[in-house]
Amino acid sequence: LSMTPMATTAPSDELVGAPNSSVFDPLTGVGGAPFPWLTWNNRPFVSELELMLVPRFPAWQLPQKFSLTPGDDPYAVTSAFGTTGNHYPHLLNFFDNRTGSVGAHFYRVFEYLGVPSRFIGTETWLNKTTFANGVGTDNFHPPFNRIPAFREPGRVNPNTIYDDRAWRALSGLTDTTDFATPDELAWSDSRRGYGTAGSGIISINDAYPTIFANPLRSSGSGRLVPLATMVRADIDCTLLRSNLITPSGPAASGQPNFATTSGGTHIDPDRNPYFRYQSIQRLSNLVTPRSNVYAVWITVGMFEVDPVSGGLGQEIGSETGEVQRHRAFYMIDRSIPVAYEPGENHNVDRAILVRRFVE
Repeated sequence: LSMTPMATTAPSDELVGAPNSSVFDPLTGVGGAPFPWLTWNNRPFVSELELMLVPRFPAWQLPQKFSLTPGDDPYAVTSAFGTTGNHYPHLLNFFDNRTGSVGAHFYRVFEYLGVPSRFIGTETWLNKTTFANGVGTDNFHPPFNRIPAFREPGRVNPNTIYDDRAWRALSGLTDTTDFATPDELAWSDSRRGYGTAGSGIISINDAYPTIFANPLRSSGSGRLVPLATMVRADIDCTLLRSNLITPSGPAASGQPNFATTSGGTHIDPDRNPYFRYQSIQRLSNLVTPRSNVYAVWITVGMFEVDPVSGGLGQEIGSETGEVQRHRAFYMIDRSIPVAYEPGENHNVDRAILVRRFVE
């Protein structure tokens, strides 16, 4: 639903029905920003994150509860149903990530939800009659009588993007001056997970073992890291992550990294959650943190090892100029089912599509 002030400067200045973005004049009653939208999808969902626009009130209460209370920090809430810090109190606050038993952590539900792929061949449908009430088929009763192929054609893994042209293609940009939310540099900073914003894609810090300390991953992975300094709030592992580069503690704060925070009068994200969340919801339909096919480069070098500390010494052959390093390239498809057992080689070779040794 969209309601727009009827006042207009002149019939030739604006299209009929277009939002009037001119400044409101209290003397003449002309101009003024359009009223906020009440988004209600009359179509299938594009992504599971469009649930963020579903009101949390029944229809008879919605007109009364609908309001806008812009806040500086959507993560800073006093209640999952409260208004403090939440831009849109008529919606469920999926950014609530408070620690302890008080946090609702509704964002975790998105790990269990998804929109079926529009591509054919991405799942196998089971006979609905056979799997209607059969014993042992409880998990495949209609409408769940399908088995996914665990392939997501058309989706890009943003963790593997290293070129701004790939990010621009994902964002649908056509010119270097176009702006995406966020831009490629902002995403690289967030994925790096330490340092300061704007420092670039490559920024090595001796305190971190990787330049990808905060990749996009499942919401339960915030503590699955080797160092305490890399621990992130669970919501900071997802598309709902904040724009703070360095962890701010067990709970996130700031602004959503992928949200749109500025726009014209007719697309004001403070007055319309559709415009604020559209970048997040769009990305959910285009990206995935899972990759099936990997290009793997391996370089093997031989070094002296300190028998006491276990630390690496100089590389063998460095004194005589006869350093030898062995390199290899592999292309691995992990969607091919293979058996794995430490110390045994069953059929893992089936998953290796290409292998090249480079001497």
